[in-house]
Amino acid sequence: MNVINLFDQDTSTGYNTTPYRDPINLSNGAFLAGFNLYTAVANTAGIRSDARFGQANAFLARREIRLAATIAF
Repeated sequence: MNVINLFDQDTSTGYNTTPYRDPINLSNGAFLAGFNLYTAVANTAGIRSDARFGQANAFLARREIRLAATIAF
């Protein structure tokens, strides 16, 4: 017998890690030289924050019970 998520918990297993909805375009030179994210966002027009940032987006699967039986002759 194999039981997955025995107590049917809604534990989160993943979180939204994208703080902005829009891409931040940087040249290769600026990216490789190092940059301040907040300054790049302030200097780029139209960047929108993502309200889902830091919230759970993946959870444990529902309760599952598997039974197996074998017959050997």
